[in-house]
Amino acid sequence: MKSRAGFLVVALVLMASMLFMTANTALAGEKIKLIYGTQNPKGGNFEAQGAIPWQERVTKASNGEIQFQGYYGQSLFKGTDAWEAVKQGQTDIGFVCMGFFPGVASLSEWSMLPFIPFPSGDAAGRVAWKLYEKYPEYAKQYEDVHVLHFMILQPYFWQMKNKSIRTIEDVKGAKIRVASPVQADVIRTLGGSPVFMGINEVYPNIEKGVIDGCINPWEANTSFKLFELVNQYSMMNMGSNIFITAMNKKKWESLSPEHQKIIMENSGLEESARQSKVVCDDLVAAAKKQAETKGPNPKFFTPSPEELAKWEAAVTPTVWGKWIKDNEARGFTNAKQILDDAIKMLKQGNK
Repeated sequence: MKSRAGFLVVALVLMASMLFMTANTALAGEKIKLIYGTQNPKGGNFEAQGAIPWQERVTKASNGEIQFQGYYGQSLFKGTDAWEAVKQGQTDIGFVCMGFFPGVASLSEWSMLPFIPFPSGDAAGRVAWKLYEKYPEYAKQYEDVHVLHFMILQPYFWQMKNKSIRTIEDVKGAKIRVASPVQADVIRTLGGSPVFMGINEVYPNIEKGVIDGCINPWEANTSFKLFELVNQYSMMNMGSNIFITAMNKKKWESLSPEHQKIIMENSGLEESARQSKVVCDDLVAAAKKQAETKGPNPKFFTPSPEELAKWEAAVTPTVWGKWIKDNEARGFTNAKQILDDAIKMLKQGNK
């Protein structure tokens, strides 16, 4: 009797476990709706050219089984809260600017260093994914979420209102919005005052005179309408940022293997390259024309090679060196190797 009772207990436990797993796993053939949250406006390039076409492709590949419900323009959470929103399950999928979360993915912050040789967004997006796959410690920094793909934009440059940045001396005392600790290091090294804030706050703070300007890419200039205020552009490579589209880990694990396969077949390396290309490379000419024709009498400045060499000499040894030392202090003794590898891959272009 005891053995029979024991058998019944085991059987009941197994049945309960199977029911629990079934209840918490989306089966193939079942329609699911994934919540997507972002800081970006729905009509901006990040979403209209990047995220929304990706979602539509996943929905089509799943024969309509995987649907998305989008919350745009910080309507679900602020951009500066995006990492925790994905991690804690406030959203199923989120767009995350990693510069807002210093040290969380410190090895990815090589992309924020000034004068990194970016050949294109396409190439940079590929490099981000390749490093993620190549170095376990690089990927481990993202272990609290499930990464779907990366995005790296063209180099950021000076976008100012009524203050021209032509020489290093021009930066001294200027209040510049930054979106990462690396950018803050750059501004401090040049004698300016970095002001950390989310991209949605930049327009009103330039308008009010709280900041003199920012270092941003063309995408932000057009999607967040900075071209309406900015009238001084200085074109030099002040680094970039790294963005991820990531999924809550528990939500990811609740999907069927078939649904996971469909999502990743439309994500990863190729989607990192595609989104970096369409949000970066493909819009530069149109964004610049918009600034030229609709901006407040804008001026564009490109330094000579001799002047640019002075900028590089002023910031590269300090800021690059600090990035390496900071990561080594975190235990990543191969930080310089990762940086060298990133540069080598970038110079190889889209291969």
